[in-house]
Amino acid sequence: MESYRLAKVGFPINGLALSGQVLVTGSSDQTVRVWDVDSGTLRQELGNQHDSAVLAVAISKDGKVIASGGVGGSLYLWDIGSQAPRISLQVEHYRAVWSLAFTPDGSRIYAGGIDSVVRGWLTESGESVIGQSTRFQPVERVSSSMAFSDDPVERGSYQFRKCAICHALKPGGPDRSGPSLSGVFGRPAGTLPGYTYSEALKNTPIIWDEETIARLFDIGPNKMFPGTKMPEQRLTNPRDRQDLVEFLKHATQKTDAD
Repeated sequence: MESYRLAKVGFPINGLALSGQVLVTGSSDQTVRVWDVDSGTLRQELGNQHDSAVLAVAISKDGKVIASGGVGGSLYLWDIGSQAPRISLQVEHYRAVWSLAFTPDGSRIYAGGIDSVVRGWLTESGESVIGQSTRFQPVERVSSSMAFSDDPVERGSYQFRKCAICHALKPGGPDRSGPSLSGVFGRPAGTLPGYTYSEALKNTPIIWDEETIARLFDIGPNKMFPGTKMPEQRLTNPRDRQDLVEFLKHATQKTDAD
């Protein structure tokens, strides 16, 4: 089958869902888009709800309901043709929604997050499938006070809070969408065994060190590695970048216990 470009949005597309001739995309610009596959035309643009990158989308088998989830921990249900979500299912902070799926009859929507737990809701009412046990639970996270610490490592731990959605710091940490950062300093990019990298990372001469990590967050992944699947994250303040580097140097060192 010959491939062709249907459309271009100008931002990394993190999620795709197809029902008949309706294609739904979710992208890093916080926007859900609905496309007509036959013509490649944009039917809807839903960009006024998610406050961070959209990571996952789904569409019911009958093509009438869309689900979208993102980094910020929110999950929305939309009726096709509507500009406002019908149901908002708030998820606890930093419980990113990585994957979404409707049941075949469209009566339930299931979501998977970084804690390896699948949770479900009734599509019509938004009620949990198994009562309160399906709610996302609070998790330990770095206090916002760390941002004002005199210690650059502590300030860097605050800057790392969004990176933690994708990356573990220790070997054997929970599987996430990005590779573990344990021992990252001195490691050639795209070489951690067991992780499937995009071609953009496999074919680069870059070795991770203080300079290259700082550059990644200065210019952004899309400019440093065109075609990467990394979400677009930048730190425009030089001190913030240096603080993050100092934290990573401290937190990713391998020890004898590792």
